[in-house]
Amino acid sequence: MHRKHEFGLIARGTVRRWSRIWAPILMIFLAGALVAFTSDQFFRVRTIEFTGDGVRISIDPERIEKNLLFLSASRMEDDLLIAYPELKEVIVKKKIPQTLVISASLRSPIARLETDTHVFMLDREGVVLPLTDSSAILPVIRIHIDTVRVGDSVHDEGISAALAFLTEFENEIPILSIEKKDTLSLRAKTDKTDIFIPQGGDMRILAATLQTMFLGFRIKGSLPALIDLRFDKPIVTF
Repeated sequence: MHRKHEFGLIARGTVRRWSRIWAPILMIFLAGALVAFTSDQFFRVRTIEFTGDGVRISIDPERIEKNLLFLSASRMEDDLLIAYPELKEVIVKKKIPQTLVISASLRSPIARLETDTHVFMLDREGVVLPLTDSSAILPVIRIHIDTVRVGDSVHDEGISAALAFLTEFENEIPILSIEKKDTLSLRAKTDKTDIFIPQGGDMRILAATLQTMFLGFRIKGSLPALIDLRFDKPIVTF
């Protein structure tokens, strides 16, 4: 009987020791589960707000993180820029407790790119955009390149120079088209004037020179047939 009594005391002591160890752990686990469940319900994404003129974005609620606290805004921004190459910028913000706010802006095309097989639009950074009705008013770049797709970035030297020129040259005299003249120069065309520019030139200086020259021609009341800016001094032909 004495041994049984000792064994019982030892067993009860062991249970009490394990209880002291596991009871706090169990309480912490249950509390964590309760907090997680409450957080998931309280911070669940219920509303998605969009801002941005002309921007159309489709978000599948099933494919985004449900809990607003755990949602990565930067990762979502990157995913949207990949999915919608026509977007220039995307900003994702969390409005606690249950609203996701997405602000986006579109890229602005400045030229129409005509390849051997397709027509696209390009923004000033050379990103290929889908064709729209507004492309009819854009200057045309006719420079042969390999096949491109919407969302690609064009790295052709001639196209980059043409885009830089269009970016710098204000539309006092609208440029109708730009094409290769030779391996080192481009030909820009207005309705009355051909303009030869060096492909590797400083487009800011060239554009400023042209603007000054066109201002003088307007005062005189006549535009030249040719302006050649490939040399130290412009060559003008009427």
